[in-house]
Amino acid sequence: MEYAELEYFHSPVKGDPYTERNFFMTIGEKITQLRTIAGLSQEQLAEKLFVSRVTVSKWETGRGYPNLDSIKLIAKIFSVSIDDLLLHDGGISIEDSATTATKGSFKQYNVFFGCLDLFTGILLFLPIFVNRGVKDTIVLDSLLVIHFFTPAVKWILVAFICFVSFFGVIELALQTVQDKIWSKKSLFASIFLSMCCEVLFILTLQQTPALIILAFIVIKIHMLRKVS
Repeated sequence: MEYAELEYFHSPVKGDPYTERNFFMTIGEKITQLRTIAGLSQEQLAEKLFVSRVTVSKWETGRGYPNLDSIKLIAKIFSVSIDDLLLHDGGISIEDSATTATKGSFKQYNVFFGCLDLFTGILLFLPIFVNRGVKDTIVLDSLLVIHFFTPAVKWILVAFICFVSFFGVIELALQTVQDKIWSKKSLFASIFLSMCCEVLFILTLQQTPALIILAFIVIKIHMLRKVS
């Protein structure tokens, strides 16, 4: 379906408030107007874009931003150019749009990685660490009370787990920072710390904690591949 009446999204005519107003609409406002003209509900548009109705609502109200793939599909559905959708508020290029979408992805993963790192601290209190029981029997206990190895090794583990957990707090506290470099590097740092934690658990023969951290590492690497 062609939408010839949408040509007013192109460069505004100087002195014409109608074309100027439409040119400087946000992408959310443009999606709303395109959808309304096409006679589509938010749910119908969401089905065409393979997203939820809530996602479309967030775009239209400015509480979210479509990624580049969604922008391309929106442009195709309504037969407008990508530049027509992006050029607003002084002009946003396709590269800027991709950067904005990527930042949003990084921020989402920062929150998830931060939660995983914060959860690492809970391992201190779970009865999953190998300990010596009565008559040298092997039992499971929390890290804070075991005496399976020397106190020095035990407190190195405690200190490192606390550090990983503290890093998770930092990730969650700084997830609103609009800095792509920090967002990306913090993801790699999170994976590195988890790997170090994994090595410590393997060296101290702590099988269950090692398996839990390994699961965290696999999840993190899988998610990082999606955003890289």
